[in-house]
Amino acid sequence: MSIRKFLAPATSADQLQSQLRDQELAFGMRVLGIGIYQTTDSPPVRNNSVELTSRISEKISELRVAIVAKEVADDDAKFSGFLKSLGAEASIVDIATVLINGVEQEIVLSRSGVAGGLVLVPQPPSALTPSLPDYAQNILSATSGVPWAKSESVRGMDDYIGIMPERSRLFRNLSDPDGGRMDVVYYECKLDVDNDGSGGNAGNDPFHQSDTSLHDMEGKPLNANQIPFAVLPLDRSQSKTKRPGLTDFGKDLGLGLGDVGIAFWRAKNQGPLQSSCFVYGDAGPPNKLGEGSVQLAKALGVNPSPVSGGVDSETIHQLGKGIVHIGFPGSGKDFLTKGRVLRSSLVPDRIEARTKELFARFLQQTS
Repeated sequence: MSIRKFLAPATSADQLQSQLRDQELAFGMRVLGIGIYQTTDSPPVRNNSVELTSRISEKISELRVAIVAKEVADDDAKFSGFLKSLGAEASIVDIATVLINGVEQEIVLSRSGVAGGLVLVPQPPSALTPSLPDYAQNILSATSGVPWAKSESVRGMDDYIGIMPERSRLFRNLSDPDGGRMDVVYYECKLDVDNDGSGGNAGNDPFHQSDTSLHDMEGKPLNANQIPFAVLPLDRSQSKTKRPGLTDFGKDLGLGLGDVGIAFWRAKNQGPLQSSCFVYGDAGPPNKLGEGSVQLAKALGVNPSPVSGGVDSETIHQLGKGIVHIGFPGSGKDFLTKGRVLRSSLVPDRIEARTKELFARFLQQTS
């Protein structure tokens, strides 16, 4: 479970650090991220907000707030050096833009030691098959047709907040019986619930926005209560707060708004497997992965509340499995119309057919 809270205006980095500590103590939950929240008032009110997730079950090291100078933030080499200067034991919690004394400042949020006191046990790297979650052993095994031998590890994915490490794979230039070619991206991550778009805010999400990055052919934002969509992290070219070394979904993997994918999930070791076809319909924070619409959560059997629902990072690491996402780069480009807004003719009722077609081709590789 994750919740979001507003903060009082901060006048210094030290005060902001103190505010974050107070939030963790008051709610007994660890800080997952921070950012600027802007209301829809006229004129709008802007302030900092904090995202809290998971009950603290053990002592954790205090968060540290470090301000990044603009000349450092704008230079990848200097930014990388700045991160190293925090120390070998520093674990990055978030890289974000916040308000300090009413001025936008880029910060790095970190802890000493392992993030959140949570010890992750890395899976041994495999040249062929990642460690599949229990619910995917049958449907995504090599015997089921998944060409793991043709995949490569994407280690630049491991530092995304919300991902299961060493579980990402990229399949390049696969061929199918019809002679077609395709790329495929596989990863496991958490699922925060997004109710942005035209469906209103019945869940009383204080961070609800009425727009989405992708629209339907009528030019309307997607309805999170009806459309299963996932959120893409911004690329480095789209956000100056993108952490150096992170894989870009667009530039590096070829996944973009309007592309489709399929997700699988089962929280318990036994029981029915849940799945859902989806479209990449919104863009979100550059360093975090794992956000989907209310409808996507419902289809996967996840609590769909945008305030108290979802499956958070601590839960997936405790279970040793995340929500599987299989994305098909370039799968939506022929259905897009560019203009003032990006529109897709796959929305609302062609997402499933397009995805199932591609997933079937994925399981029928010939070379």
